[in-house]
Amino acid sequence: MAIVVQDCPLESFKVLPGVSPPTPSLDYTQTGVLATQFPYTSLVFPDSVLSGGFWMIATGVVGTTPAISIAIDWYLDTPATTGLVVRWGAAIGVIGSASSGIFSVPTKALATAVMASGTAPSTAFGSTRTAIAGGTDGGTLVAANGPFTIAVKVFRDGTDALDTAIGNVKVRKISVLYQDT
Repeated sequence: MAIVVQDCPLESFKVLPGVSPPTPSLDYTQTGVLATQFPYTSLVFPDSVLSGGFWMIATGVVGTTPAISIAIDWYLDTPATTGLVVRWGAAIGVIGSASSGIFSVPTKALATAVMASGTAPSTAFGSTRTAIAGGTDGGTLVAANGPFTIAVKVFRDGTDALDTAIGNVKVRKISVLYQDT
């Protein structure tokens, strides 16, 4: 058994109806051929609103209901002060093959969202990873016997009273983790 990590390509997110979409951003502080810093892509999630998107990921795992976790690598767009919290949520939907018993695409729905908080470091622009742990009880992030395709929804709930971060949050990477059996 091995832990499998699949990244959600930031540039291929889909907009969620009724939710403010994150804004793609190409970030760099130097420009020109002789620049020593490299550009990188991020998704900007603003404060005070509910913003998010979703991704479709094909997996080749065949297992017995492997738990799925989502890892969000992010940082504050402005230097952090100690204790600022960002409130994240994630939900998945699984579309399998006929042999897996979960193959009805039109009737599939996302599972109940699982929420997690991440605290920004006090270092300016320091990166933070917030993990949203999965489970196999149907009320959390759960998969089924594969192979299957996973719809991953990730959002920041800037309207939640627990989200105390002011300003934009930039996401560098969103990863899906599961155990291959």
